[in-house]
Amino acid sequence: MKRFWPLVLTGFILLALILPIVLSTQAPTQRVMAQDGTQPPYSTTAFPRAMAFDGQWVWIANWADNSITRLNAADGAYIDTIAGPLTVGNQPVSLAWDGTHMWVANYQDNTVYRLPRIGENGGVPESNAQFSAGQGIQKPIALFYDGSAHIWVVNQHDGKRNGTVTKIVADTLEILGTYDVGRFPTTITWDGINVWIANGLDDSLTVLDGATGDEVGVVSIIDDPAKLHFPISLAFDGRFVWVSGYDRSVKIIRNNSLDVYDSEELEVADMQVQDELPNRPIYLYYAFERIWISSADEKEKSVLNLRAISGIEVNTIDTGEFPATMLAIRVVGPDGSTQENLWVASWLNYSIQLISVPDNELIDTENGPQAVAANPLIWLPTEVPTLTPTVAPTATLPACNPALPSRLRPGDEGRIEDKEDPTPLRLRDAAGTNSNILKLIDVGTEFVVLSGPVCIENKAWYEVRLSSGSSAGESGWFIESIERDGVEGYTIEPRP
Repeated sequence: MKRFWPLVLTGFILLALILPIVLSTQAPTQRVMAQDGTQPPYSTTAFPRAMAFDGQWVWIANWADNSITRLNAADGAYIDTIAGPLTVGNQPVSLAWDGTHMWVANYQDNTVYRLPRIGENGGVPESNAQFSAGQGIQKPIALFYDGSAHIWVVNQHDGKRNGTVTKIVADTLEILGTYDVGRFPTTITWDGINVWIANGLDDSLTVLDGATGDEVGVVSIIDDPAKLHFPISLAFDGRFVWVSGYDRSVKIIRNNSLDVYDSEELEVADMQVQDELPNRPIYLYYAFERIWISSADEKEKSVLNLRAISGIEVNTIDTGEFPATMLAIRVVGPDGSTQENLWVASWLNYSIQLISVPDNELIDTENGPQAVAANPLIWLPTEVPTLTPTVAPTATLPACNPALPSRLRPGDEGRIEDKEDPTPLRLRDAAGTNSNILKLIDVGTEFVVLSGPVCIENKAWYEVRLSSGSSAGESGWFIESIERDGVEGYTIEPRP
C-alpha cells in the first residue's frame, strides 16, 4: 500500500500530460490575443509538440494529426506540411536537427526517422532512415543532438521497467549503444561532457558519460519520499542543470559536482529563485542568458523567465494555452543589427507566438570565454542559432482574371466571403471544375493558403487548409471568383 498513492498520483500526472490527445476531437481556438492586442501571425495543426530550426525553416511536430509543419523562420510564411508513413509516423513527439538532416521520434509507432534531404529542385535524393522497436526504440519521448555527431534517443518504455537511451551516429546511422536509465524517463539535456536524463517515476536524474555511455551518477531530487516530484524538464545554462517537477518545483544542480540545491540552499549558489513559480512548470528552456519556464496550468497561459546567473525574475509574458515547447533564433539584419526571438508553441491553441526580446533586456552572462578559460569544468551551452534572411523580390501574382485581380499569396489567411450570397463554396480535390467535390464549406469559414494562384480558364484557384468550422484541418482547392447573374464576383477574400 505504500506505493499505491504515489502510483495513483502518477496516473493523474500522465493523464494530464496526454490531455491534448484526448481533446483532439474538440475544435480549438485558432488565435490568441497577445499582450499588445495583436494576433500571432503563425499557426500550425493539431497540438504542436516540438520545434526545431534547420538554419532556414522552423519545423513543428504536430502530435495529434501525425504531421510536420514548416514555416519560414524569417517571416513565418507557411512552407508546407509533411505527412504520411514514409516521412512522419504516429504521434511525432520530438525533433532534432543534426546540421544536415532533421530527425523525428514517433511515440506511438516506436520509431525514429532521419528525414530525407530535399534537393535543390524539390527532389528527394535519398530515402528516409528508420529505427524501430527491433533496434531498441520503445516509446521514444525525446531526441537530442550533442553537437559532436551523435543523436541520443530517450526510450520511455512502459514505466514497469527501466527506460533506456540509444546513441546513434548521425552520419553513418551506426548504433553505438543502448544504456539503462531510470523508470519512465521524460527528457534529456547535455552539459558538454555528460548526458542528463530525468526519470519521472524515480524522482531522479541519471547522468551518463557522453563519450562512453557509462553511468556517472544518479541524482535524487526528492526531499520527501511521500511527495511525488516527477521531473519533467531539464535545461543547462553553462553552470547549472535546472530541473522542473510536476509538483511546482524548480531546482538547480551544479553540473561538475552533481550537488543539488533546494530553495533554502540557493544562497550558497549565489542564486535566489523567485518564490512564485508557475503551477506545473512543464518545460524549461535556456536562451539569451535566461531560463524560460512554461506552465501546463490552463489558468496561467504565460512564460516566466529568470536570469540564469541569479534566478531573479525578469518578467512574465502572456502566451496561448499550454505553452509547452520553445525555440530561440537570433536574426541578423542587413545592417548587422540583431533581434533575439523566442518562438513559443501553444498546444491547445494550435498557434506559434513570437516573443521579441528587447535589446535593453539582454543580460551579459558571467559564463563567458574568460570563465571557461579559468575553469575548464564550465562549458557554455550551444550558441543560439543565427539567421541572416535574404530579402527576395515580391513575386507578381498571375493575372488569371484581369477584371478581378488575385488578392492572396501562399501563407496568407483568408475566408469565404460573407457579403450577400449565403451559398456554401465547393472544396475540391484539385484545381479546376472537372475535379472532384470534397464537400461544401459554409460562408465565413477561414483558411490558410497553401499554394496558388493556379490559372485555369481565366479563373484563379488556391490550395487551402481550413482553420475554422467543423472541417478545420482539412485541405483542398477553392476557386477565387465565379459569375452570378451575369456578374463576376469574388468567392474568397483576405481575412479582415
